[in-house]
Amino acid sequence: MGREDSPRNGLISDPSQGFGDETLHLNIGDGFSSDEDDTEMMHRYGRVQSPRHHPHSIWPVMFSMVAVVVVLGAVVVLSDILESDTSQIDRACLDGFTVADHLGTDSPYPEPSETKWIRNECKLIHVSMIARGGLKNPTETVIQDLDQLENWIHANIESEAEEVQWLKTWKNKYNESDAGLLSIVGERSFRDIGRRMREIYARHLKVTQGDPILVRSTQDQRTSASAEAFLFGFFGIPWKNFTTVDNVSKGNDSVLKYTDRCHVFTELNSEVSSANSHQEELHLEKVARKVSKDLDAASTMKVEDINAVIDGCILEVAELGRSDRFCSLIAPEDWLFREALMEDGNVYSRAHEFYPFLPRPLWEDLLVSLQSCVNGGEDCQKLDMRFGTESALVPFLLSMDLPGKDCLGTISALAPVSANVAFELYDDCKPERDSGEQQNEAMSQYILRIRLNERYVEKVPICGDKAYCTMDEFEEFIRSTFNSEDEWEQQCEDVATTRRPL
Repeated sequence: MGREDSPRNGLISDPSQGFGDETLHLNIGDGFSSDEDDTEMMHRYGRVQSPRHHPHSIWPVMFSMVAVVVVLGAVVVLSDILESDTSQIDRACLDGFTVADHLGTDSPYPEPSETKWIRNECKLIHVSMIARGGLKNPTETVIQDLDQLENWIHANIESEAEEVQWLKTWKNKYNESDAGLLSIVGERSFRDIGRRMREIYARHLKVTQGDPILVRSTQDQRTSASAEAFLFGFFGIPWKNFTTVDNVSKGNDSVLKYTDRCHVFTELNSEVSSANSHQEELHLEKVARKVSKDLDAASTMKVEDINAVIDGCILEVAELGRSDRFCSLIAPEDWLFREALMEDGNVYSRAHEFYPFLPRPLWEDLLVSLQSCVNGGEDCQKLDMRFGTESALVPFLLSMDLPGKDCLGTISALAPVSANVAFELYDDCKPERDSGEQQNEAMSQYILRIRLNERYVEKVPICGDKAYCTMDEFEEFIRSTFNSEDEWEQQCEDVATTRRPL
């Protein structure tokens, strides 16, 4: 967690947590989300969002024009939202409200249940996984805000009411020496994920010492440490005898740092952040006044103070599994409004709509891994694990058109802290066909099943809402969605011809 981190998803960018059903029905719900106030948005936000279909090729100048419209549209939408009132939020979303389910990419990791297998006659030959890092310690900015909040509390809270006594004795326990590093909670989360995947995959893949396994990570401490924690859980103490983490330098990381290489994305991120910042601040000022009044404080909180309250909530949910202290200071409708506003103004959602080609490098890398095993090549890896940041994982997941859930943002439902997506490749599979459709017995059947956060996706939109994809369907999706190599290079890398003024 840390508000100064890359792609600003609002006031808390690139955050983190970890907590935790197995089969995942993405069109109904449980999940998580982010930061603000809402109404018209909440009316459509409180319902399942349908997958959108996007054009695959637009001239560079058209992208420039569209991006400007995107940002202007964000300003108009967010302004309209702020003129509305949280009283219009879908009241059904308040029933059984749990704040941990609405913290965006800071949401805790959902604990999976027993894994179910497709068919006994299917042979698992390869698993590719893409993950984002686990919960990190507060950044220096967050720690400074928490220090300031502590000072504000001591200077302004005089009430003797029993419910605020904990607040009067609260102290910021974090120090800047560990700022931004993978936390103990984050490390434990990936050890557990590694252990569970060992129980599932090691036996079926027959992974032994010396088998080809590839583990790649960005050079960020949080992600590389998450990868090492995963390996510790998967192999146990002597995991370094099996494999090591390949930390790819930032300048050479074309797969996991593809957003850094795409200038239209970095420009859009800057523009969206600028367009949203004023509206976000207005909402937080409103929440700060409400919280200060509820606490009978001597003076009103500043925006930095209410930011610290939000961070305190995120930390208490992640580390303590509770939400009755800092989280309870902010009303449920304000948490929902924050989540909805963040979802609507999210840079990844905007990029998905106007730059659908963005995650092409990661999709191509995944396809190479799968095809090498389908073709029986020597470079087939039994396990191919990739660890990056949310900026790698979120655009990738959005491109699969996985819908969100009732009362939850799409991004927060898909990408909580420690989020991961695994692609299981099976050989000798003969999935059941529709009535009347004939099965070619001679045809070798390769199919894929997808596990999002360790739960099977039972309806995969890119494969006709089936529980699996044939390899042909999967390849066709990638070809049709990311059909032009020139498009990515022209839009993302040809700065001389497509750069537009900020």
